[in-house]
This record gives sequence, structure tokens and C-alpha cells, in this order.
Amino acid sequence: MVLPSRRPGAFRLQCLAATIAAVTPVALAVVFGTGIVAAPSERAIDSVALERFVRDYRARVHLPGVAIVVTKGKAIIEIAGFGEDSRGLAITPQTMMPIASLSKSFTAMAVMQLVDTGKVRLDAPVREYLADFTLADPRAARITVRQLLNHTSGMADATFPEKSGPLPESLAAGVALLRRAPLAGDLAQWLILQKNDGQAANGSRIISAARVGEMHQRFGWSMRTVGDLREIEHSGWMFTFTAHQILLPDTGYGIAVLSNVGLGLAPVDSEEISHALAEMTAGKTPDPTARTGLIVDVVLASLTLLALVLGVRALSRVAAWADRHARRPAWRNTLALVPRLLPVAVLLGLPAILSVVFGGRDGSWRQLLYLAPSLVIWLAVASLLGLAIITTRGMQLARPRRQIPRSET
Repeated sequence: MVLPSRRPGAFRLQCLAATIAAVTPVALAVVFGTGIVAAPSERAIDSVALERFVRDYRARVHLPGVAIVVTKGKAIIEIAGFGEDSRGLAITPQTMMPIASLSKSFTAMAVMQLVDTGKVRLDAPVREYLADFTLADPRAARITVRQLLNHTSGMADATFPEKSGPLPESLAAGVALLRRAPLAGDLAQWLILQKNDGQAANGSRIISAARVGEMHQRFGWSMRTVGDLREIEHSGWMFTFTAHQILLPDTGYGIAVLSNVGLGLAPVDSEEISHALAEMTAGKTPDPTARTGLIVDVVLASLTLLALVLGVRALSRVAAWADRHARRPAWRNTLALVPRLLPVAVLLGLPAILSVVFGGRDGSWRQLLYLAPSLVIWLAVASLLGLAIITTRGMQLARPRRQIPRSET
């Protein structure tokens, strides 16, 4: 990859071209039809058992479609599609599916290639390469390339809503949007490249082994231990798709799973399946996944029904309630009605609450309704009933009441 000399006015386009050039051969990944077929001796895991697990998982949680990749060393052990897409077409190894935040590791690879060739310095200010990089905070001038790659720049979805806000149509437009933000080939081939120290299956060197090791520790990947398995991994979340990739440094396996169901209140399907496949590569039998999504929906549906029953009951007894509370001080009646506003407060604060739950992600109300319909419906029903009860009880208290003569008491 050859780039012109570094000129602030033009380098952003050069950087974009470099990123596209570096990422495209691998990002077109999700076209699974090519790759090396593993020799029988490479198949350390039972492919029949693996496929049976995925099929059983789909049936248990009603997952529409999923694609999986398992590699070891330079060999592809398993590559398959299950289920169907939104058009009713079968998911196959050739089905294109989004990878969401898995692209962070692709971007890190592109940048590290530039670092390898001396065209980018990790500790140089971003503004050295993107002259228009400006935030509402003057400290933006000190943000480095390294800080962007390892998420320590202070920029966050909470202050720059990239999911619910307008989408830029170009790199220049994306950089311009930041000005108002304060601080705060094939996936199989991609996995092979990662597991072979930057060397592709055909033997060509894409990036130095040192840069690959540095990427795995901090740029686009995270390290964790699940049971006795060391994993280098990263997730990709969208509202309609999820993806997960895992490297197992102790065994040489690589795993990628793409699902056409997005985020929800249940565990993320692509993560559940990929961790189960990781266990299978170690000769273990993964535990059956509970139908958490169904359980959550049943619980919230029950709470919605309970809210309806209790709300209707309270509305039918408004007059009696007002008679009992008519002689109380107004402040006591007000305090008695305040708890009815709790569902309203939670509903209005739901975007902020879910932002905390999902690590600072932003979202519109439409996206939240898609993400957690049963939760939103429950809170909406409880809120409407609460407001209706407050209104009717307040109106009843405000009505003049006949004074009861002492002789009648």
C-alpha cells in the first residue's frame, strides 16, 4: 500500500483510501464461499455435534438465522449457515450479514499496517492526520491515534449519539459531525490471519506479528477467561444483527458467529453460540441455553396484566377513595399519589437507563421499542393508568362535598 506524503489538507482522504484498501479484502469476508478446506486430520471437533447444537439452539430460542465459522491454524474446520433471512431465503455460507463492531478490529488492522510502514504514529495527535478533527472541547487537540483505537479518548455515545443521530455520508461529513461533540475475502480468512501472526493462509504477510500481538491486547479486541479457556474476543451489536468473534490462543482455534437477531433483553445469541462452540473445541458439552427471552416476555406480560387489573380496580373505586381521604391535609393526599408517577419516571428515563445497561449506547424511542417491546408496553400501560388514577382522584377530591350534620353522625 503506497500513500502520498503526509499533507494535512488531503491526508484524511488518503487515510480513508488506505483503510478501504486494507479492510476490503477481508471485510468482504462475510462472503463465506472461499477458503481452505481442512484435511480430515485437522477436524479435532465433531462437526455433526456442532451443527446439532446450533440447530437445537435455534429451535429452543426461535432464532431466525445464524452463520458460523470455526478455524484452526491455517485450516477452516467448519463453515455453515442455518435458518433464513428476513426475506425467507436460506442463510448459506454466501449470505452477506453485517458485522457491526467487529469492524473495530478491521480498522485497527488497517491503522497498524500504516504504523508498520511508518506512515502513522500511534502516539501522534489525530489532528496530524485529520486536520479537521475538532470537538467542542479544546482538549481534542491532544487526542492521539492510540487513544481512539483503545477507547480512552473520552469520546462516547452519550455525548455523540451515533446510533440515533444523523448518519454521515462521507468521511469528511463524519469528521464534521464531531465538531459539536464534547469529550466524555471472508471471516474465516480473517480468523486465520489473526491466529497466524499476521500471515494469510496463502503465506503472504499482511502485517507484522508484533502489531498483531499489540492489537490483540488493546485495539479492537479484549482478553478474558471463561472457565479454563483464555479468549481474545469482540462483539458487534446492532438493533437487527449481532456478531461475535473469538480467538483461543491456547488451542489455535478461531470462531465467528453472525446472527440476524439484534439486541434485546435476553442474552445475545451470537455470543451465546460462539462461547458454546469454544467449549466444544475443548471437548466439553455446553449446557443448554435457557429460553431467557421467553421468560422475560412472560414475566413482563404478567406484570402488564397485573397493572391493568389493579389500575381498573383503583379507577372503579375513585369515589370511595376520595371520601376516605377528603378530611386529610392536601399534602398527605399528594404524597399518597406520588408513587403512581414512578412508572412515568422510569418510562421517561428509559433511554438513560438502557444507555447505562448497554455500556453508554444511545438510542431513539423507536429503537427502544424494537429493542424491548414488552418492557416499553408494560411501562406505558402502568404510566397511563397511574396518570388516570391521579387525575380522577384529584378531580374527586376537588368536588364540593355535602357537610354531614352532627345529628346524622
